[in-house]
Formats: sequence, structure tokens, C-alpha cells
Amino acid sequence: MIRKITMCMLLLSALPVLAMPPSGSDEKRAKYQKQHTEKMTQVLNLRKDQVAKVEEIMQEQKEAKKALYKKMAEQRKALQDETVKKLSTVLDENQLGRYEAFSEGMRMSKQHKSSKSRMH
Repeated sequence: MIRKITMCMLLLSALPVLAMPPSGSDEKRAKYQKQHTEKMTQVLNLRKDQVAKVEEIMQEQKEAKKALYKKMAEQRKALQDETVKKLSTVLDENQLGRYEAFSEGMRMSKQHKSSKSRMH
């Protein structure tokens, strides 16, 4: 019994990792989605009548997350623009240009680290 519970906990703890969409072609995404659904079906011991409903709920969640990330990106952009506007009253043109280059470099570095961590 303890062994079954441990196995279930391990599999359930892997679900967030499994839920990360792969980058690449639509074909890869479709293959991944099929594998993800099969794994969830197995781990959760879903009945056939539950599979379609679970897939629909997960698709709705995916769309909601996509909209949320888009909104967050827009808010981050507005915040960055506001910061640059405020800094332009303190920094000279050269410093402001260097600040923007610095910020972009930091952003790119963070994205690179984030994409590397998803690969491992």
C-alpha cells in the first residue's frame, strides 16, 4: 500500500513538468499532448467518459494561461516604459541608452537561463 501511494505521489509530482509545452513544430506539440493525456489517464486512472472532459478542461486552462501571460507581458512593457520615462528626467541621453541596453541584456540573460533550465 505504501509503495502504491509513493508511486502515485511521484507520478503526480511529475505532472507540472509534464504540463510544460515543448517548443517546436505543431506535430511535436500534438505528439506531446497525446502523451500527456495518456499519462494523465494512466496516473489518474481516468475512465473513458472522463478523458474528453478532462482534455476540454485542460484546453480551457491552457487558453486562460495564454491570455494571462499576454496580459502580464503587456503590463511589464507598460511598467518598463514608465520606468524609462521617469529615468529620462534623471539620466542623460547616453546613460539612458546604456540603461536600456543593460535592461535588454538582463532580460535576454534571464530568458536564456530559463530556456536552458526547461531543457534539463
